[in-house]
Amino acid sequence: AAGGSPCDVLMTSDPFLYRRLAKEGRLMRAVSPNGVRTPRALVDPDGHWEAVRLSTMVLVHKTGSEAPASFIELLDPKWKGEVVIGDPLTSGTAFTFAVAMERTHGSDFFDKLRANGVRVAGGNAAVLQKVEGGEAKVGVVLLENVLAAKARGSPVEEIWPTDGAVVIPGPVAILSSSRNPAAARA
Repeated sequence: AAGGSPCDVLMTSDPFLYRRLAKEGRLMRAVSPNGVRTPRALVDPDGHWEAVRLSTMVLVHKTGSEAPASFIELLDPKWKGEVVIGDPLTSGTAFTFAVAMERTHGSDFFDKLRANGVRVAGGNAAVLQKVEGGEAKVGVVLLENVLAAKARGSPVEEIWPTDGAVVIPGPVAILSSSRNPAAARA
């Protein structure tokens, strides 16, 4: 949007962005030697990007408290006003979660969630903070955020949703406007 970027290598958690950049011809073809061990579904067949990590969206709640077993259970009236999710307009992982829920549970999933009093809070850290602080009983968040919080002593637990966690490939790509030819060989 700013007309260019001084970076050579891009890593993002937004799979729609790297697919769009490749389609627009804004990424260089650069196949990593490690890419041969990466599952084919996580590598662009034309060599413009490959996943370097897999982020996973799960549910989070306070240790010892009641929790839903699935994302679809968030629609149950017993969770009315007690659920917090990330903002899909500011968080790539929240956006990808929204797309996955629409595909899995239908186009009215978020209408029903809104009718059940869902709250929206920035990104994953904000969601986790609301659950840790007791402002919400359950949240949708990246597993890595929950694990980091637990490691620092936070009384939270992850829930692996029975209707499937949302796995988001985080790829790396080299921008075609790169001024560093060595980056293309990295």
